[in-house]
Amino acid sequence: MKQLQNSINHTSFLIADILESSLYVKDFFEFLDYDIDNHKVQSNLLANAIDDPRIFSTDITFKNLYYKYPMSDRFALKDVSLNIKKKEKVAIVGDNGSGKVR
Repeated sequence: MKQLQNSINHTSFLIADILESSLYVKDFFEFLDYDIDNHKVQSNLLANAIDDPRIFSTDITFKNLYYKYPMSDRFALKDVSLNIKKKEKVAIVGDNGSGKVR
């Protein structure tokens, strides 16, 4: 009986984890479908920004970027250089699978 209870608990946690992850997957696919030319934008903020020709009109370049989290002595990013071309979609993912999307 105890083993059955443990299995049910474990299955419940897995289902909850899958449901939570599906929220992030939805956001990811919305990001991939993001299209400035066709104005397929969900956020009012981004929709207003598209009307401004200065936004999203040039490449984004980072040179020799360093970053460490507050209260940490270790660099999370060290001497990173990156060029993102206009209208290019980029996802930056860390070791644990979490990431920052642009």
